[in-house]
Amino acid sequence: MDFTLCKAAPEDFETLYAINRDAYLSYVVQIWGWDEDFQYKFFKEHIVFEKIDLVLVGGKPAGFISVNHRPDLIFVESMAILSEHRSKGIGTAILKGLMQEASKRKVPLHLQVFKVNARAAALYERLGFERYGESETHWKYRVGVR
Repeated sequence: MDFTLCKAAPEDFETLYAINRDAYLSYVVQIWGWDEDFQYKFFKEHIVFEKIDLVLVGGKPAGFISVNHRPDLIFVESMAILSEHRSKGIGTAILKGLMQEASKRKVPLHLQVFKVNARAAALYERLGFERYGESETHWKYRVGVR
């Protein structure tokens, strides 16, 4: 599937939140329950637009990725693809691009995933990520230089 990435801006907030809600609602419900007011406020308080790229398909928002490019590693903070655009290779392509960047920089690529999101965990493992840790709610994955 053809897609492009573009930097997110504050005027994209409502779109980003809608994508976040679509992508994470079912997992958050399973773990904590979804409180719309809390989730909206939390998202608004923690969003860092400089780290976020919108994923566009046909010029329309289809997802986003938030990445922290640290000197010692690249950390995918969040990747959310709208349900109608999942399983079309977008997430795989984005992660492969980040894996190439990490390899060129000679740093590892890290991410985490809700334990209840077996589908995403399987994708990461297919791409060569190794599970190296966990929290109460998340599996921690890495690939590349350690």
